[in-house]
Amino acid sequence: MKPGMSFGITEQEIETVLRRNMASVVVSQDKPIALLAMEIYRELDSHDQDRVTQAAIKAGKDLDDQTDSVLDEIRAMLVERGIIRPGLSSGHAEHR
Repeated sequence: MKPGMSFGITEQEIETVLRRNMASVVVSQDKPIALLAMEIYRELDSHDQDRVTQAAIKAGKDLDDQTDSVLDEIRAMLVERGIIRPGLSSGHAEHR
């Protein structure tokens, strides 16, 4: 979590989204996924953080629902940045 953020996006969450969508990742440039996640994390700004915070709030009080919502929002941000091709997500079953 970046300093000053109440609900933070972590490199691990970004890495999780990238790994779940490996077939759709278009900008890896043969980088390890962990390195790509770190680079993406460093580019995040307060708008990105606000989006993820709002996604978690809208998901309600259930932690699994919040996690799913946050990962979906991170995926949407990566699609918008052209890092992941649009399309169906590979799902959330892995973390439950």
